[in-house]
Amino acid sequence: MPNDKSAGAQVSWQPQPEPGKERGGQRGGRRSRENQALIGADGLPTVARETRGGDFFYRFHFDLHYMPVIWARWLAGVAAMAMLVAILSGTDGALVWQSPASGSASVTAGAMIGLHAGRFADCGMRWLYFLCGIGGTLMAASGLVLWIVKRREKLPDPARPYFGFRLVE
Repeated sequence: MPNDKSAGAQVSWQPQPEPGKERGGQRGGRRSRENQALIGADGLPTVARETRGGDFFYRFHFDLHYMPVIWARWLAGVAAMAMLVAILSGTDGALVWQSPASGSASVTAGAMIGLHAGRFADCGMRWLYFLCGIGGTLMAASGLVLWIVKRREKLPDPARPYFGFRLVE
């Protein structure tokens, strides 16, 4: 269950060997999913009742039980694509819920991110924006170099500058 270190519930299981058989199996391969125990919050194994779930529902829904496998998979694939097209095109859909309008803070953040990433212009304008940024960077760097050269003359011992000067140089 959620706690102060984990925001979600966690479930783990450990495959159990069949009675009378040794634990083991194929190395690096898939293991049988027939015997598994879920450990409850009290640390005791949780016993699940026998159902027709698991592989039956996978086969029933994906392979369309009592139908040749290849035809069933093609039919399921076509149906999935039709549902995807219907979802994307909005066929037979009615608006159930709409998110509220964005506040001024999120609009401002979106505008700043758009300006920073250059999303407001086409490719040519983005390159111009990039080149102007490079020009501004070179201007700041050359100004820093000129400032350091001028400040070096005022040091008590220009031959042995401070660590900060060496770092900038």
